Amino acid sequence: VLGHPGAVQPLRRALAAPPRSVRHLAAVHADLALALAAEHPEDAAGHARTARELAERIGSTRTQERLAALRLS
Repeated sequence: VLGHPGAVQPLRRALAAPPRSVRHLAAVHADLALALAAEHPEDAAGHARTARELAERIGSTRTQERLAALRLS
């Protein structure tokens, strides 16, 4: 479930998997930020920053919109 803390480990494994597209990496970082936000806000902020940077690089407004509600750096 999106934002559920139980998604953290599968999402970390997804990041460790062979290289994917920049869009995929941005989405996984965004999902991790959402999943970590409640219990690990500092880690969530790092993933949110990475997701935003990648999203800006490729022009993905969808990823940026998903992160907008988090209010993380």
